[in-house]
Amino acid sequence: MSTVFFLSKEKKEIDLVCTSITKSGNSCIHFETVDQLNNNLRYFKPEIILLDGSNFSEEIKILLDKIEPRDSKIMILDYTGDSKRINKEKVNLITDIKEFVNYLNSYNSKRYSVFEKGENKIFDLFFDHLPEPASITKLEDGNFVRVNKKFVEVSGFQPNEIINQSSVNKLLWVKKGSREKYIHRLKKEHHIQAYKTYFHNKHKEIVSCYISSTLFSDNGQDYVLSILDNNITNKILEEKLFETQSIARVGSYTLDFRSGMWSSSKILDDIFEITENYDRSIDGWLNIVHPKWRDTMKTYLQENVIQNKEEFDRQYQITTIKDKTDKWVHGRGSLVYRNGELVKMIGTIIDISEYKKIEKKLKGKQALLDKIINTSPVGILLTDKHGNIYYANKRGEEILDLSISRDNTIKYNAPEWRITDLNGEDYPEDKLPFILVKNHLQPVYGIKHAIENQDHSRKFLSINASPIIDEYNEFNGMIATIEDITPQIEFENKIQDQNKQLEELISVKDRLFSILGHDLRSPIGNITQLSNFLNIEFSSLDHNDIREILSSLEHISEQALILIENILEWSRIERCLIQPVFNTICIDDLFNHAINLHKSLAKHKRIKIIKEVELDECILCDIDMTKTVLRNLISNAIKFTPPEKYIKLSAHLLDDSYLEISIQDQGPGIPVHMLADLFKYSFNKPKIMNHKEAGTGLGLPICKEFIELQRGKIYVKENSENGVTIAFKLKI
Repeated sequence: MSTVFFLSKEKKEIDLVCTSITKSGNSCIHFETVDQLNNNLRYFKPEIILLDGSNFSEEIKILLDKIEPRDSKIMILDYTGDSKRINKEKVNLITDIKEFVNYLNSYNSKRYSVFEKGENKIFDLFFDHLPEPASITKLEDGNFVRVNKKFVEVSGFQPNEIINQSSVNKLLWVKKGSREKYIHRLKKEHHIQAYKTYFHNKHKEIVSCYISSTLFSDNGQDYVLSILDNNITNKILEEKLFETQSIARVGSYTLDFRSGMWSSSKILDDIFEITENYDRSIDGWLNIVHPKWRDTMKTYLQENVIQNKEEFDRQYQITTIKDKTDKWVHGRGSLVYRNGELVKMIGTIIDISEYKKIEKKLKGKQALLDKIINTSPVGILLTDKHGNIYYANKRGEEILDLSISRDNTIKYNAPEWRITDLNGEDYPEDKLPFILVKNHLQPVYGIKHAIENQDHSRKFLSINASPIIDEYNEFNGMIATIEDITPQIEFENKIQDQNKQLEELISVKDRLFSILGHDLRSPIGNITQLSNFLNIEFSSLDHNDIREILSSLEHISEQALILIENILEWSRIERCLIQPVFNTICIDDLFNHAINLHKSLAKHKRIKIIKEVELDECILCDIDMTKTVLRNLISNAIKFTPPEKYIKLSAHLLDDSYLEISIQDQGPGIPVHMLADLFKYSFNKPKIMNHKEAGTGLGLPICKEFIELQRGKIYVKENSENGVTIAFKLKI
């Protein structure tokens, strides 16, 4: 079976040719304009293109230049012989339709089954991609065999809803008798062109349209190939878009450039609100054109159309003659030439006033939407299916520090951003929002990660994203909202730090109450017991016993006093009541004061205090703070040094600016695991140094606070089983 595209305007010619071709078992599709023919040639290349030379004799050369058939054979049907001057190498001239049918049957002897899979893929491709709604039904019962995509779009039915269903019972034919008359005529003529009837769509709406049908046989079965006028699509869309508006009127006209006069259809007369006697000259048309458009349209007609030979295509305003109503119209016109001379323009004028009203509203809504998007406090991004960000609103560009346009895109995972998690570690590629919505085709919410700016600062983001799905239910990109949550994250981190500090403070305060309840009660209890014993047994005690008891009382009192002073100092530090007052004091004087303060305590444990000062230097310090530091360090050294041993106080220059003071003991050393927290308040247990002596945990942290307030530093200089040396440095 061969397919023929037939171009003709004459109804009798169309009926004769199409009927003859279809009776011979071939397929014939007719077109009335070159544009219709060209549009269909984009989808399908027939075996033969047949041109009616009688209708197109004047334009035949231009017509052949416009048609690009590629694999199709072009033939001209001409009974008059006017087309014989056409180059025969490019086309074949046919003067008899029977001759053409015989040629057609011999052109392709192999007959393919329309419905046999795999043997007629070309027909399948053509049928499915026809720009008009098309169907194939059985002649006998009217059951649908096939429908194309455009038919599904127009009717609203899916193929599985109507295949093997009757076109009478399921849809389309409003009256059963209409189809019976139509089929009776089709059996007689084999081809019917532009038969007006009324159909139902899926929504039970009645739609007026024209149908053209061809009768053909395949494997002993008779079928009807029907094609609907594509205007049905526009009418359905208009009905849905304008619920209160009737189908838009389309008026036609013909302008004769030689006489300067134009003729018009009744619908166009209604649009212009003119009567039969109206002046149909170019000036008469310009009088209908709105005054503000008059000069523009006059220039457009003269320069663009007449001089430059451009086809008319323009939207403009008119003022109707009768009611003086302003309307918008869209005029189109095709140019007709004769012997190279422009003679006519044939076209249509559509009243698009309602379209313009809607367009104005849509532009207003679009402008409002643009304002909302661009003033949104949340960033909005759009990507294509490859992840290229091609749109970002103002806030999105601010957050990401970039400028996006169609010609300047950037990918969602651009390396210059260095995407990390909230802790600064590399973020997994498969956890990024784009990959998640692409793989799962589902929205994602609250995805948090960080990006690194050009100044190496980090910005924390929270992203919600949804996939963009096209009409084929395939992934076509992503839309995402993005928030800068850097202040929130920093606030949360600050809260965590404060919570940690609060926990440490609570721990210190708990320890303080423990000290007050235990460490301070113990020495005061001992003082009370010794005092009572001395008071009761005084008369029975000799001189040495009394001296020993008094020495014990002195030792216990000194320990309690140091503890109380440390608690008071800690309290002042916590309340930020301490600020250093810098004065100068000589090292020798500082050491002598500290030694005198601890002389009795050292004597009680039979410990010797050694002073080692290289130079008679002075330091700039807060004298009271520095004395407190020395008091705590010497007290600790005495506490953890066994009897009959010594502690050493040393001072020497580090450089021209600093002097180092160190206190060395001969105790058991500090366990390694305790060194990290040695100068911190964060303790939960007493710091046991040996089985006899214990620390409260306040002394060394206070020393650290006091030294750092003076812009100095305290540290463990040496630590071993033979003793510990703790040092601090201050400015000379």
